Amino acid sequence: MKIADRQIDIYINTDKKCVPFIIFNSDGDEAIAVNKRLLELGCHDYVLIAISGLDWNSDLSPWSTPAIFKNGEDFKGNADAYLQELINTIIPEVINHLKEKEISAECLSIAGYSLAGLFALYALYNCDLFSNAASASGSLWYPGFMEYIESHKLSDKVDKIYLSLGNTESKTRNPVMAKVEENTIRYYESLKDKINIIYEENEGNHFKDPDIRMAKGIKYLLDQ
Repeated sequence: MKIADRQIDIYINTDKKCVPFIIFNSDGDEAIAVNKRLLELGCHDYVLIAISGLDWNSDLSPWSTPAIFKNGEDFKGNADAYLQELINTIIPEVINHLKEKEISAECLSIAGYSLAGLFALYALYNCDLFSNAASASGSLWYPGFMEYIESHKLSDKVDKIYLSLGNTESKTRNPVMAKVEENTIRYYESLKDKINIIYEENEGNHFKDPDIRMAKGIKYLLDQ
């Protein structure tokens, strides 16, 4: 289905009436692989709501910042606008659509990979809609992000957060991206005594097995 020029693909994996809904900002094809991995991991009784058609460097970046690679694209910082689109348009329309199928949300979680993983965490400081978040190989190197979250309050509604990285992601010559492991661990340490949060390392760089990494994060959110 199309909502506000976004492509919404809904994967219903339940015969129950009330189950967790996972909002997954993706690049489209990624969602098919992640849903398949979730089923292989034994997950059931969930609805995966995959949103694509995003301008990643615009819709998912919390504030504007210059490109981190030569000849790269600048980050436009339109995450607040996209979050309001999610809250006010996309999620209500999806919930109404699923209500017609007699399926309601037990809770709402948000998940994403890379910059979408950063956005998932950012959302927890800017609304009270989500109970859980999974940030797989999240872009916590983003300039100013750690300072932002350390000066803002996490939603009281948050129960679980999943963080992961590849064990070679910080081994890069780019001085901005090299901070990703330090910042992710710093974020984990800041919350480990307050909520249910785990940090997991995977083999390889940023691009290795993204579907498996994302599925493991969502599974953690679904596990009782």
